[in-house]
Amino acid sequence: MLAKAEEKYGGLGGITFTVADIMEFLANSSLFDTVVCFNFFPHIKDKQQFMKLTREHLREGGCIVIMHDISRHQVNAIHQDHEMVKEDRLAGGETVGEWLIVAGYQVTHIIDAKDRYFVKAVKTNCRIEKCRNSRMDE
Repeated sequence: MLAKAEEKYGGLGGITFTVADIMEFLANSSLFDTVVCFNFFPHIKDKQQFMKLTREHLREGGCIVIMHDISRHQVNAIHQDHEMVKEDRLAGGETVGEWLIVAGYQVTHIIDAKDRYFVKAVKTNCRIEKCRNSRMDE
């Protein structure tokens, strides 16, 4: 999949394609502008640790995007029919947003709709309570 993405989009410039296990990724901190989690978030066993480690590798103002091209309900229905992934559930967008706040992000977008799933959060140095309050005011 990564080779296909690089083939299609590598010529755009300014994009780095990396294969790594973020739980074991040893690199300079503040390496990435954006981390996109496309169609794999439910399969992460320690989601809170994943969010914290991802934050360490983001530049200030960088963002994490967790997205699926189908709804949360569709993802979970597919998973429940397969023994290997039946426990890999996609939590509601508001729940994932709260997890991101705890991990030190400011949540900017949540779409938990019947046809898609999208959560975006930004790495900031604001206090967690301040981030939570600014999210609630939107």
